[in-house]
This record gives sequence, structure tokens and C-alpha cells, in this order.
Amino acid sequence: DELTELGHTFNAMLDRITLAFSRERQFIADASHELRTPLSVLEGYVHLLRSWGWENKEVREESVQAIEEEVTHLRSIANELLALATVEGSLSDDVPVILAAQAAERIYKKWARLYPSYDWHLELCDASLTGVKINEVHLEQILRALLDNARKYTPAGKKIAMSVARADDFVVLSIHDEGQGIPKEDLPYVTERFYRADKARSRQEGGAGLGLAICRAIVERAKGEMIVASVVASGTEVRIILPACEEKEGD
Repeated sequence: DELTELGHTFNAMLDRITLAFSRERQFIADASHELRTPLSVLEGYVHLLRSWGWENKEVREESVQAIEEEVTHLRSIANELLALATVEGSLSDDVPVILAAQAAERIYKKWARLYPSYDWHLELCDASLTGVKINEVHLEQILRALLDNARKYTPAGKKIAMSVARADDFVVLSIHDEGQGIPKEDLPYVTERFYRADKARSRQEGGAGLGLAICRAIVERAKGEMIVASVVASGTEVRIILPACEEKEGD
């Protein structure tokens, strides 16, 4: 019996190692693919300028602008990869208990001031005194990313709503918009690294398809769950479900 249990343990360990190597290979392949395009564009414009474009003012200005855009995009990818690696590499259990409603209200007010052309709504329900065990900077990073996504894909004048509520032993943070929505076939993959449902528009916005992957990694590190629901032409709702903690901030 002991040998059988030991065998099962080794098999489970090997399965985890195989899965880890598989994910690492996929991540490297995805990162390489994502980096190849901006590097190719940079190389093309540099060759254009060196060969004959430098003497042509119009071509020169177009090339400089394109190079600047690609450098910005590369910097965005590098920052997001670093954020993802930092989250996944952090094993510290020394995480404070914070009030999710306070963090949500703070971020919501900033976004409502920055983008007044949207119909903003905030509902805190009975969760204002309920704590969650998560790094406050990480929670704000999640909310910023989700509100920014909602803003990018929602026409001006449409509704963007945030709510924080208590559901049994969990705190649920929800962000709902009346934007363009996500096609059904893309929905299962939107939290995967480098996946972009609207590839053309995401590229124009400078996104690398890592924002939701970073959010999911942070939520899972906090022993929570992120759920994305969407209907094309009606909008998208993202729910962050975190274990509730009765301790108060500073205890």
C-alpha cells in the first residue's frame, strides 16, 4: 500500500512537471510570435530610411512615427510580461486584509473623473465592511485593467457599472459594460496569454493580450476566481470572486 501511494505521488508530481514544461514552451512560443511583428516593422522602416527614405520628408516623418509606435508597443509587452512574472513568482503568504469596497470606490472615482463621457454607476451593497486577503496594489491593478478594457470597448454615453457585494463566504467585485461584447467562440480564451478577441483594435490600442491573463493570475494567487460573461452587441461582465475575511484592515 505504501509503495502504491508513493507511485501515485510520483506520477502526480511528473504530471505537474510535464504541465509546467508544456506551459513554459507555449509561453515562449506565444511571446516570440508577439514580439516578431513589431521587430519586423522596426527593421523594415530602418531599412527604408537607410536606403532612400531619409531624404523624403514625408517618408521620414511616417517612419519615425511608426518606429515610435512600435517601441511603445514593445515597452508595453515588456512591462506586462514583467508584471505577469512578478505575480506568478510571488509565493509570499504575508498578505494584508483590506476592504475591497474602499479600493473599488477609490479607483471608480478616478476613472469617472478621467472619462466623464460614459454613464458611470457604482453599487457597494453590504460589502463595505467585508475584508479580502489580497495585496491592495494588486487589487487596484485588476480594477484599473478591467475598467480600462470596459472603456476601450464601450461607446461614449453607454453604461459602465461597478459593484461590490457579499455572497455567502465570498466578496464579488463585478464590472459590467454596455460595449461591443466578446464573440462566443473567443470567450473561453480571453484570459489566456496573448489572446485578443478583437485583434485589429487591440493592436491599435497597444494591447498585447496580457491584461486579463495578469488579472487572472493575481486573482488565483489570492485563492479567488475570475469569470467573464459576454454577449455580442450587449456588453461584458467580469466578476472577481474572493474569499471573504472578517478581519478588519490593520488587525
